[in-house]
Amino acid sequence: MFAKLTALKTQNTQPATVHNRVREVLKAHYGGRAKPEARSIKVMFDFDGGGFVVDSVPAVRMGERWGIPRRKVESWESPNIAERWVETDPERLAKLTTERNRAPEVGDQGAYVPTVKLVRQTRRHHLAERKPGGLNTPATGASVNPAKQMAVSQSSAVIRALGGRSSHTPAGTPPACAE
Repeated sequence: MFAKLTALKTQNTQPATVHNRVREVLKAHYGGRAKPEARSIKVMFDFDGGGFVVDSVPAVRMGERWGIPRRKVESWESPNIAERWVETDPERLAKLTTERNRAPEVGDQGAYVPTVKLVRQTRRHHLAERKPGGLNTPATGASVNPAKQMAVSQSSAVIRALGGRSSHTPAGTPPACAE
């Protein structure tokens, strides 16, 4: 979750200042459930054993986009803005995600978002905190026509996303082109 501090800009604001202020506000409201992280403040919720966590990331204006503190706290004092802040655009990411989730489909639901979530869970389960943080798969180099993409099941969508072939994909078909 973004804690957007709309009146502040990366040019005249230090990451430590906004991180500390957001931490103070969340600690005042949530007490010991608010814990500082590298660039965010984690707030833990547990209702009858069904717990979840919200990470609140302080964000200030960086031109038309947003700046969030770099993970390395030691970079926060740098005179170079780009070494203190990471430029991001969550509104644009949400729009691109919605557009991408239109095809392929599993049944009548977009497959992109559930596939990304499943790959993240798989990565967390198998790689935990080990670096690098990504889960890599070789690219096929095949061109894709999103309008013709369709996955038969969520598992075939995941297999295709990881560069493999599902039992529903004809042999010899590049994974990204399977229909």
